Amino acid sequence: MKFWIRWLALWLALGLGLRLYLLLNYPPQAEAPNLAHFFFGGINDLQAFLLVAGIVSLFGMLSVRVLRWAVFVAVAVSLMIFVTEIFFWLEFERRLDRLVFHYLAYPKEVLVFLEEQFRLSIVVVPIALFSWLLTRIVHWHTTADTDRRAIVGLVGVGLLVATFGQPIGQSNNRVAGEFASNGY
Repeated sequence: MKFWIRWLALWLALGLGLRLYLLLNYPPQAEAPNLAHFFFGGINDLQAFLLVAGIVSLFGMLSVRVLRWAVFVAVAVSLMIFVTEIFFWLEFERRLDRLVFHYLAYPKEVLVFLEEQFRLSIVVVPIALFSWLLTRIVHWHTTADTDRRAIVGLVGVGLLVATFGQPIGQSNNRVAGEFASNGY
């Protein structure tokens, strides 16, 4: 179980770090978010973690090795989303939303734009290396938790979050609502 707790702590730390970054770079004309928006953001991050952990734990039913690769991919994707959130905020002053996925219909144009504007090729290698390091830390001195009850429980909780989970802490103040949301 230590494995899942470490991964959850990493996930929540990334979410908090991103919110602190956004707080330092929020638009000057906007009303600053308050502590409640950070709290609601943490709950939304927890929902997103349970959803992703539920999906990843499905791979744990195959083997420990497959689970470790699934965790590596999940950590790499979450770090990439973390970095993407920063770029998206700097460009549009908002968090990632479903609009990003509409752009994925044009992958060549998007990749060329990202390379020209943000030098994506320079960012990908450090993210992959940092993801590998974080995955090693998450697995530190543990064999991945392959207890079938824990895995089935996480799959079940992930399905419940996918079905009934709703973002909380939304606000009429757009910037404050963005702090409470997440890119997932």
